[in-house]
Amino acid sequence: MSVKNIAIVAFLVSSAVIVTLSKLCSGHGDDQNQIFYAIADDDNNIRIRHTEDGRFVGKASYTRSLNVTGWDYLEILTSIKVDDATQAYTAGLLEGYVTADLINMYWQNIFQNFCDGRADLCVKLDKYLQTNKNWIMSQVTEKNELDAYWHQVGLIYKQLDGLYDGYKLNTKEGMQSLTWENFFWMNIQKDLFNLCDVFNSSHPHKKQFGAGSCSVLIKLLPESKELFFSHVTENRYETMLRIQKRYRLNYKESKSSYQLVLGHDITFSSYPGCLYSMDDFYLISSGLAVTETTISVYNPQLWAYVQPIGQMMVFIRVMVANRLASDGLAWTKLFKQHNSGTYNSQWLVINYSLFRPGRKLPRRGLLYVLEQIPGLVETCDVTEPFTNQTYWASYNVPFLQMISKASGQDDMVKRYGNWFSYQDTPRARIFARDHVDVMDVPSMLRLMRSNDFRNDPESRCDSCVPPYSAENAISSRNDLNDKDGVYPFQALGYSNRGAIDAKVTSYITFKRLKFLAVSGPTWGTGGHLGGFCWSKSRAANVSHVGLPDCWNFKPKLHKWHINRTMLSIRCILLSLLSVWALQCSALIKNQTLLAVKKDNNRITIQPKLYIVKPKEIIIAKAKYVDRINSTGWGYLEIRTSEKARDEDQAYGAGYLEGTLTADLIYSHWFNTAKGYCTDRSEVCEQLKDYMTTNKDWIKSKSNESDPYWYQIGLYYKQLDGLYDGYMRGKSPDTPDLTWDDLYWLNALDDLGDLSIALDPSESRHCVPGSGSCSALIKLLPGNKDMLVSHVTWSGYETMLRIQKRYSLRYRKSKTSDKLIRGFDMSFSSYPGGIQSGDDFYLISSGLTTMETTIENYNNSLWSNVKPVGQILEFVRAMVANRLATNPTDWVDIFKLHNSGTYNNQWMIVNYAAFQPGSPLPSRDVLHVLEQIPGHVMHDDFTGHLINQTYWASYNVPYFPFIFNISGNNDMEQRYGLWFSYSDSPRARIFARDHIKIHCSNCMLHLMRSNNFTRDPESRCNCSPPYSAENAISARNDLNPANGTYPIEALGHRSHGATDVKVTSSQLFQQLQFKAVSGPTQGSNNSLGPFCWSKSDFNDKVSHLGQPDCFNFKPVLHQWSL
Repeated sequence: MSVKNIAIVAFLVSSAVIVTLSKLCSGHGDDQNQIFYAIADDDNNIRIRHTEDGRFVGKASYTRSLNVTGWDYLEILTSIKVDDATQAYTAGLLEGYVTADLINMYWQNIFQNFCDGRADLCVKLDKYLQTNKNWIMSQVTEKNELDAYWHQVGLIYKQLDGLYDGYKLNTKEGMQSLTWENFFWMNIQKDLFNLCDVFNSSHPHKKQFGAGSCSVLIKLLPESKELFFSHVTENRYETMLRIQKRYRLNYKESKSSYQLVLGHDITFSSYPGCLYSMDDFYLISSGLAVTETTISVYNPQLWAYVQPIGQMMVFIRVMVANRLASDGLAWTKLFKQHNSGTYNSQWLVINYSLFRPGRKLPRRGLLYVLEQIPGLVETCDVTEPFTNQTYWASYNVPFLQMISKASGQDDMVKRYGNWFSYQDTPRARIFARDHVDVMDVPSMLRLMRSNDFRNDPESRCDSCVPPYSAENAISSRNDLNDKDGVYPFQALGYSNRGAIDAKVTSYITFKRLKFLAVSGPTWGTGGHLGGFCWSKSRAANVSHVGLPDCWNFKPKLHKWHINRTMLSIRCILLSLLSVWALQCSALIKNQTLLAVKKDNNRITIQPKLYIVKPKEIIIAKAKYVDRINSTGWGYLEIRTSEKARDEDQAYGAGYLEGTLTADLIYSHWFNTAKGYCTDRSEVCEQLKDYMTTNKDWIKSKSNESDPYWYQIGLYYKQLDGLYDGYMRGKSPDTPDLTWDDLYWLNALDDLGDLSIALDPSESRHCVPGSGSCSALIKLLPGNKDMLVSHVTWSGYETMLRIQKRYSLRYRKSKTSDKLIRGFDMSFSSYPGGIQSGDDFYLISSGLTTMETTIENYNNSLWSNVKPVGQILEFVRAMVANRLATNPTDWVDIFKLHNSGTYNNQWMIVNYAAFQPGSPLPSRDVLHVLEQIPGHVMHDDFTGHLINQTYWASYNVPYFPFIFNISGNNDMEQRYGLWFSYSDSPRARIFARDHIKIHCSNCMLHLMRSNNFTRDPESRCNCSPPYSAENAISARNDLNPANGTYPIEALGHRSHGATDVKVTSSQLFQQLQFKAVSGPTQGSNNSLGPFCWSKSDFNDKVSHLGQPDCFNFKPVLHQWSL
């Protein structure tokens, strides 16, 4: 839908309907909540209505509570089904319409008389801002098709267009007629102070010399039990028309992307007419919390750096960074672009996704500081000093020395003393003294609202009469300073100014993007200052239209309505139709469910908002996000409760996964396992006998006091839950599967080898020499980082993918209270697989494990494969992942009961032993293990990694014994270098190209590389003389079907690299990896995407449930459960 030609029609909602709806939707008896819908008709006209009849574009929930809590509350949600420009315009339109009366009052209080007596200044400002807008729009027009940054900039202007139109739509008699430029001014009111300085003119509300403007405290509790994030706004009291806002705008990263911006959901404190916070205080779905305190520029020469071309105002830059940034470093890089030199601040960016209560803190990335002045932006990762001192405070004084010196702050210290000092300004000393008293949210709030200026020695000022100032506190109250007092500079004296709020969030509330907030001037420590009342104030003549008289409001944690109420209304309606309430969660693709154990020991599935009854226990919860059609991946996260029995945790984890992904499980089974026994009935009967015998033997070994067998028992218990969950969660028209069907789905990679072991003629189904995965471990120069990457090679029928994270709080054994080391792991996987299958695991023990398959060409070795005494590979890998504390542990556990099936070269990387920038230990960073029937070999390859700076794996055994006894030496003699460890194509490409890697994106580029028509290493004795198999990421579908090849593996097949995964030392700390799903597009995207509809395999290979085209970009999923 194009915004350009949208016609807007509004239908006024009768007050009776609004009141009725308010009673239904509002959780607060005194609050008036209204729901407005933006509906598009067939002609793309957008209408604002009170019902959802028609094509949904967006909706707003607006709660009027200013006289009850000191805040109004606005939520806006836009439809992901419409283009970004329409979403942006709709968001602005709804906000302008529903808050029109507040916008009118806010303008009247703040801007109505701005240009009185300043006509020349306003002409200059208009000219400057128009020139700036023209330059920005030229960049948007030129770059927004492909450039994510400029795409997001353009959306902010679209939202501003909508805001202006929405206000016009609801302008009533007596309200002011505002221009688009007036709305822009409302969004740059903090920048205007500095623009007045640029033009050497006075602002009508110019901040007093030295005045503070906000206080911030970030507090880490002992043992990392909690992380609090708090901000206090200091401003003129006429600005206290406040709105808490939540924007859920489902923008894509760019016009050419299907990937949602990471910051698609943002809550923040704000004001009427503002599309950003202005305090600033943001909680973002990316995991970031962002805030700032203003810093002053005392060096007038810096204003020469402020120019209308090449720069952008702060509100645009901050919202672009909020939406696009994946972490603190990315945020600072985005924000510093096009520095306007106005509204100069110290910005603080906390990454809550790197924090888990009670866990080890990251060494980097948790907290970034950015400071901006005209012509200069400096940033610093302050994670280490923050975690060492357990707090970070901000109070309008630069921290970074270069900023302090260039801004003139150092000169102010020399002239006026410690009030301008970073270490010794009053608030610095109060924070240093009192942060230790913070133990919970109430104590944090007390500190942030504290002011005991008449008694606190830190509030004293020797040259003041009286000898103290209400400015010298965490929350100032300058209206209480003596109007006739004597003060060394204006900021310490009387003014209609002070702390007008406080906001506090914690790890727990941040997960729901909520914060506790109180509005209005502080009552001070112990409440002894009393509340502020306009009618009793010396500033009663200051315009304060629409504001309450007295500000005696209590702290409030707002419950957002759109998430909760609108969904529950649908559930109520469905339940009235006798439809189970859980079907409500099926309305959306982002689902969170609970596994609850009842008092009768029955485990049930309940919705996220289920209220637990006495004698019930939540044993697990799971969140599934379906992004298969936009990123190529679904995302499943399961977390169990340590309070539950281990067997209940295991069953509950499986039960939730089966319920949430049932239809995907069937699709994957249909694509990969359904036809396995076609024309193979004899060997399949042998397979069934083998699996039954093997399972019975494993069951007979059950020993709850032995950690090994205890963990194996839990694996099978999880499989039981998966089956029951599948049967419960599948759609009515989805066929039933058996427990064995799901067991075989998990064992598919073992089944090929098992079939040959049971019947050697089954080798006819194999493709000798077929690659099956590429892996690379790369040590960057100076040990700056260690990157680990894996590429899966498989048949294209397998491309239904899910990234999974299992946080299963198992004990080591039935008789132990100690948790397993590998209780938390993330991995790439498939529907129905309770292990990776690729294999690629990131584990809370500090280990990363992965493998590439090696083939056994020596048929005599298959006699070592037995159903008794052995355990299939996928079970052994998960047990080793859970129990091992280091690489040596892992190989010792894994090699037990070697099945001789799904034979691989395993790499065990120990990130716990790696310190960026430090020398590697001589041992236990990298171990390599190779398995074939009857034999396992392993060794420590840390020295090799140190000397060569890389380890590559490409389906050829390294150990000479394994290479020779498995028959790979015979294959090399028969077919040449393709089977050679040192000279196979991928070995030579890795040896040639690994030196090009200096970052994770470089790693990604190499691992997706394929330039088979030009790369000399891709040549073969073929016609044409190359093969798309001979690359790090294969694309066999691109080999000509009529080509001639010495071995089938090099020819035309529905086979290739179906993904890539890359992690680094920093990403590993959060068990995160960058990933791309689908066949590679080759070096520089020269191969193009794979599309089933354009492939000759479309009618030959089952691909139920898969996207048609795999044209996905790299994604870094933020785990959020």
